[in-house]
Amino acid sequence: MTAAARIPCYFVLVVDGLPLTHPDTPHVPVIFREEREALAASRPLQTGDLTRKVVLETYADDYSFVEGRPLERPSGLTVQPAGL
Repeated sequence: MTAAARIPCYFVLVVDGLPLTHPDTPHVPVIFREEREALAASRPLQTGDLTRKVVLETYADDYSFVEGRPLERPSGLTVQPAGL
């Protein structure tokens, strides 16, 4: 079966070339079972003044790499001061 035909089983966020980890286990990547959970976790990483490159990596159930997709920085909403 080709990589494109494999059904994604889990997702890993890669930030500036390094997998996202938990402070208690810095050598173990955080694994997300659902894409929407990984996308939700990526939002705080892409806000603020810091420019970070965030990639969503997808893996199959046999732990083989399926694809990596760069995540775009979400366009922020601006708040206008009252009275303008």
